[in-house]
Amino acid sequence: MNEPTNLATGAEISSFVAELQQPKQEFAQSESIFDALPEETPTPENDPQQREPIRTQMTQGAANASGKLVVSVIDTVIPSLQAWLAKTNADEFKAAENDRAELETALSEYMKLKGGDIPPGLMCVILVVAIYGSNIPKMLEMRKINTEKERLEKMRRDLEYQKQQLDKERQKITKNAENE
Repeated sequence: MNEPTNLATGAEISSFVAELQQPKQEFAQSESIFDALPEETPTPENDPQQREPIRTQMTQGAANASGKLVVSVIDTVIPSLQAWLAKTNADEFKAAENDRAELETALSEYMKLKGGDIPPGLMCVILVVAIYGSNIPKMLEMRKINTEKERLEKMRRDLEYQKQQLDKERQKITKNAENE
């Protein structure tokens, strides 16, 4: 049970302190820690004066697909909102086929020149949100109508029940009157 412990002895500590007190190698000191760093030579990548602006253009196919997507979203969302405000069908507000084609062409050219490429996954998400999101006003209106129908149906059942109760009371009163 009595194991020897490894405690520092005075001899070990004094040799350690003596080693610490010995003169060390001197290093050149500078005014700044950045003075010792190598200087960077300007290259076209890191010199803002020599850098040319990056111009990205889309391929015609990507521009056409993006243009069609944007037109589909526009021609779904805006007519749905207009129809909701007018309380009518959205088909009345959709763009004519030739207007839609012109808009697709214009947006395709714009996106090609500006490089506004839309990733295919994002295109799908945008379409799903546009198509089903535009149904939200219609859904809210239908919910309101269905809630009112349920309320009226409940009132009709209550009135029917009250009528049956009144008919039973009338029959009792008629029987009692006949028996008297």
